[in-house]
Amino acid sequence: MSSTARRFMRRSRSDNTQPPPPPTGSAYDAAVTQDTPVFYMADAGQADKTGRHSLQRVGTVGSTTLPNGDAAPMFDGQAGNYVQVADSPDFSIPTTRKLSVECWMRPDT
Repeated sequence: MSSTARRFMRRSRSDNTQPPPPPTGSAYDAAVTQDTPVFYMADAGQADKTGRHSLQRVGTVGSTTLPNGDAAPMFDGQAGNYVQVADSPDFSIPTTRKLSVECWMRPDT
């Protein structure tokens, strides 16, 4: 059984010195990037949509299309299939003093 997941992590920058990245993709992508996240994985591509971090697919991570046309990663439910992001000060709670994670998933497919 496979499950489709739209996963992303977002945390607003504490310093608003950088403008948000230009919107790409859907209106939803534009809304998320307007919030200046330090990481945003909207699909299982090789980089996040902020351009700050690289992703590594481990095992079998596919892609699928959501009803609104957005891409999303697809995991087959087997152990060892995931997407990995390298360590970064952006994800360090002692460094940033905050971290928010948000995940959309559809486990019934």
